Amino acid sequence: MGRPVTDDDIGMKVLREAPAEETQIIDRMTFANYPSIVAIHGLGTHPDDSWCKNAGTRENPRWINWLEEESMLSAIAPNARIMRRSVVKGFETEERAHCFGGLVVLKALLEAEQYPAEWPGLFRSTTGLIFFDTPFRGAEGMNQMEMLEAARREYHENEVQPTALEVLQPGNEYLEEVVDSFLKKMRGQTNKTPIACFFELKPSNVGMIVGGQDRTRVVVSASSGCLDISDSTSKYPLSRTHFNMNKFAKATEEDFELVADVIKGMINTAMLGSFGRQSTKRCFPSSTQARDRHRRRNCPKRAKDECYGCGEIGHWLEDCHSARYAYGDRNEQSEDSETNDEDVDDDSESEDEFGEY
Repeated sequence: MGRPVTDDDIGMKVLREAPAEETQIIDRMTFANYPSIVAIHGLGTHPDDSWCKNAGTRENPRWINWLEEESMLSAIAPNARIMRRSVVKGFETEERAHCFGGLVVLKALLEAEQYPAEWPGLFRSTTGLIFFDTPFRGAEGMNQMEMLEAARREYHENEVQPTALEVLQPGNEYLEEVVDSFLKKMRGQTNKTPIACFFELKPSNVGMIVGGQDRTRVVVSASSGCLDISDSTSKYPLSRTHFNMNKFAKATEEDFELVADVIKGMINTAMLGSFGRQSTKRCFPSSTQARDRHRRRNCPKRAKDECYGCGEIGHWLEDCHSARYAYGDRNEQSEDSETNDEDVDDDSESEDEFGEY
């Protein structure tokens, strides 16, 4: 497609508001807000075209934007508000590196955490992150000087951004600082934000970014395109090149089904967490006996003195949801449960014993 980005394309664009009936259902269930999904494109891409794939032919193209297609993201997240954000202007080509958007996300979240007064609740409200081939440790398959020279042949000098290209190089100090700082903040979270990193399996013709010169290689390796694996961070391979990692035309595409499963899992976790934040404000009466009875019925895993304060969401709530799903609805549990909180040793039981939602 390769159309230029205009001033009208810059900024946040709501692709779909949450359906009114879904919002009412969520309000009745005491969830604070319906979820919002924000898609951020990368360097040298059009904020709308970046998510499109041709479902037709070269002669008769039919472009599908999976962020807007009713059978795709809207079907995965029927109660979500879906938005896309444009952050970069200029340097648009038919084939382009979309990975830069993930680095923008890291920097934005760090700013939000460091300056909460300017961005109230943004860091804490982020309940899931998905990265498509983001070069956290640089793009090994792209030579900066080759890209820079090719870009200068194709574009005016004021349209070329050498600093942006420098960030994509392995060993770049700024890139390492941003990624390391982000990982430290994530490790410090009480309630871990789920993170999914998708990486490419097929080599790309990187010369098609600019200049039209054929050079086929892997752009972002698995080691660069994935953050350190942890309980909250996972990585997934996609049988794609770097340039079509985030493009899907049908809900039945195998790669899209994998992405869909990840998105649905994050939404479910976020909704349960939102429910927990609301219910803690009204479920813990001042009576110790009543509080302990509530804990026995809904969260047999935790010891009676291990509940985080009202309004906070931490391990207790996570374990509570897992236990509730494993033991059934709380109305089915006897108020005189045989579970004895004093006998529960949190360190001796694994998460697997209680299952995951």
